[in-house]
Amino acid sequence: MVAGSHLLAPGAPQDMAHDQGWITSACFSPHLGHMIGLGFLEDGDSRLGQEIIAANPLEGRNVRLRVASAHFIDPEGGRLRD
Repeated sequence: MVAGSHLLAPGAPQDMAHDQGWITSACFSPHLGHMIGLGFLEDGDSRLGQEIIAANPLEGRNVRLRVASAHFIDPEGGRLRD
């Protein structure tokens, strides 16, 4: 997953008519052991748990993603207050 990748429904054509958002930033999470990213996704709050595609046509790569809350590691904030 790369910042700037476009978000699409699985199986949708990779064109601007079907574009549903984009990745604004991405990095490796040592806590989870894989990449995570932030982005803008059309109706994102109602799509938690859905699978989407991050398409990066410049690099010829597609990555399957799962939509999650931006605060999925510690939603209650306990780590912040400890």
